[in-house]
Amino acid sequence: MNVKRVGIVGAGPGGLAAIKACLEEGLEPTAFEREEELGGVWVYRDVDKMRYPETAAVYKCLKTNTSKAFFGFTDFPSPAEWPPFVSHDKVLKYLENYAIHFGLSKYIRFQSEVVKLSPVDDYETTGRWRLRYLSLGKEHEEIFDAVIICSGFYSKPNFPQYPGLELFKGDVIPGNTYRENTKFADKKVLVVGKY
Repeated sequence: MNVKRVGIVGAGPGGLAAIKACLEEGLEPTAFEREEELGGVWVYRDVDKMRYPETAAVYKCLKTNTSKAFFGFTDFPSPAEWPPFVSHDKVLKYLENYAIHFGLSKYIRFQSEVVKLSPVDDYETTGRWRLRYLSLGKEHEEIFDAVIICSGFYSKPNFPQYPGLELFKGDVIPGNTYRENTKFADKKVLVVGKY
């Protein structure tokens, strides 16, 4: 039997679930994560330490807005001692423990950024994909029978331009650069946007 190779873009919650699902189906997954660790947007980084400043990320005091009873993987319950709403660092630890428990990290290529995905020349008969990625400054290419995109809803922030915005004298920041609220103490703040 020829085992099907599956490329997975991203190693956040969706990427980890995709790796595990592929393994359960007897497939050969390879996940590509451009950062040096798994977790996606749940990894906290100071703005000046972000390798990809355009990427959305968590802020210091972030807690989940969904109870622990409704997030997580069905085959890996969150710790019973956790409060109903948990901080981002607990979510990240949960994801790390999930990867350890199911042995998923060995299927992840860290610091590997997918730069192009295209059908192969004989795609009509094979359904295969050509995936190009950068790793340690070198470009590589691999062929996969299928590709799952798990780069996430928040991987690229939207920063719309409004007429007159350039006239505003205060701070205007995109949400992905917000890290802590001390900068805004005793100030009037307007948050514009939705997800």
